[in-house]
Amino acid sequence: MEHCTLMEALVIISNKLGNHDRQAMFLGELLAPVINQIRSLEAVYRDPALLMEFVGLTSAPVDTDKKTDVVDQFGQNRSSMMMVINMVLAVTRRAEAPQDLTLAQAGGFTVPLGGQMIVRNPAGAHVCSILRNLLLLAQTLNKMFNSEVKGNLNPGFAKAFDLLEVDRNNMLGLPGSRSAKNEVVYQVAKLPEPVTRMQNFVTELFENVHHLLSHFCTNIGNEFYHQ
Repeated sequence: MEHCTLMEALVIISNKLGNHDRQAMFLGELLAPVINQIRSLEAVYRDPALLMEFVGLTSAPVDTDKKTDVVDQFGQNRSSMMMVINMVLAVTRRAEAPQDLTLAQAGGFTVPLGGQMIVRNPAGAHVCSILRNLLLLAQTLNKMFNSEVKGNLNPGFAKAFDLLEVDRNNMLGLPGSRSAKNEVVYQVAKLPEPVTRMQNFVTELFENVHHLLSHFCTNIGNEFYHQ
């Protein structure tokens, strides 16, 4: 998380370069290892059953809190997948051209298209190169919620796709939710820590992938719509 936050800060700073080619080159260097990893993981996320196996949903929960020498390889797989998605999300939502059209033209951010000048996002070419991969991942994540696919879940992760308790409380306005007006804690049966971590991973990955795609629409713009 700290790594992604620092990289996001660098993207924001790069917006001050004022030159499309320089900023695009910088973002390309920043994204190169991430793009390579996303492409290399395609064999995993092209199929919901393979993705579930990769992140550990088909195996018994591993409790890494205990003082043992057990290595949670599935946890490492989840971390690497989340990191690359968060990196692309950071770039797509933060990289931008100058708001001033005069500065955008002077920095080479504008190009003619269809008889008019359009403003290019310096990250556009890079992130659009993996658009197919991101759409494939989004499709696979949606397929994971199919009842037949969920049948592959290990019984220990039966609740991994359930709504997070804090989100349920928020919608119902129950005590203990973020919107509650008192300090009463809503008592619920606590899930085992490995299941809670998996729940948070599934929720965050699903939400971040779709947030990422929304930023293609709002921030990447022209490069996205002309794919």
